[in-house]
Amino acid sequence: MPAATTLRNLAPWLPTGVAVAFLLGSLVTVAGYAVRGDDPVPPPGRAAPLPPFSPETPDPTAPDPTAPASGASASGTPAPGAAGAADDRPEAAIGVADPKRDAPDRRVPEAQRSTPERARATGSAPARQRPSSGPGGTYRVVDAFPGGFIGEVLVENPARTDTAWTVTLTVPASMTGLVTSWVEGAPQATLEVDGRTYTWRSGVPVSAGGSVPLRFHFNREDGADVPDRCAVNGNPCTGL
Repeated sequence: MPAATTLRNLAPWLPTGVAVAFLLGSLVTVAGYAVRGDDPVPPPGRAAPLPPFSPETPDPTAPDPTAPASGASASGTPAPGAAGAADDRPEAAIGVADPKRDAPDRRVPEAQRSTPERARATGSAPARQRPSSGPGGTYRVVDAFPGGFIGEVLVENPARTDTAWTVTLTVPASMTGLVTSWVEGAPQATLEVDGRTYTWRSGVPVSAGGSVPLRFHFNREDGADVPDRCAVNGNPCTGL
């Protein structure tokens, strides 16, 4: 039979033909993807295999977060080596201040220093004051007119306490007589006359730091209005 003979003759070549056909189909498929420029897509229904799972191997050199810190034990107390290192540190490293180094310099600059000698050399001389041992007086003429004048002795008390006062006037012969006398704004004084010497004694003491005016009216000749002597508690009057 011719058909059977033909099949027998082709049977040895069937595997070769199938292989050639498969190779040609693969070449056509690869050429088609190369022309399109797309990545090959796995056929539907087939998922890409996952990478094999392997647990992460810990790094033996990495620190253990659960381990206690270096220099301290698990109970929270410093390790012996750490304690020794802390004891060997200098005292300044733990914040101890040096009072001699940190204290501000309160020394007064040389230019601002003053000595008693310098102060006396640059200071002005004190003003002259009436002695504080007792009251003093100032004489003046308040009013003058033909045949007479009105004079005044201002009694001043620089002391810190109230002090009684005594005014003494010795007048020249040209002052012919006392007409009257009085104390302004205070109780009147008592008067004693001895020739041409007149002495007034206070009715009340003059207050500390205060003053009181004693006034008098004298007759005169030749324009005389200045006494020969004026004193308050023995202190000579000023203004003569």
